[in-house]
Amino acid sequence: MFLFGFPVLGAVVALGGQVLPPEVVFALALPATVGLAAMSWHLVESPALRLRHWVRRRDAARVSLDTSAV
Repeated sequence: MFLFGFPVLGAVVALGGQVLPPEVVFALALPATVGLAAMSWHLVESPALRLRHWVRRRDAARVSLDTSAV
């Protein structure tokens, strides 16, 4: 959430023309930030974490091939 919080707040302030009270800015920015963070988790971070097992197996196979040639 910290990655999206500042840009979303900036966008809300820019679109609101700095006339909105801080409570309204927060009320508008919080759901947008949570939504972006959830999309980032489901579309980017979680799939990337699943790939780490594939990368580790591939690197382990490469290391075993390198040591068998010695």
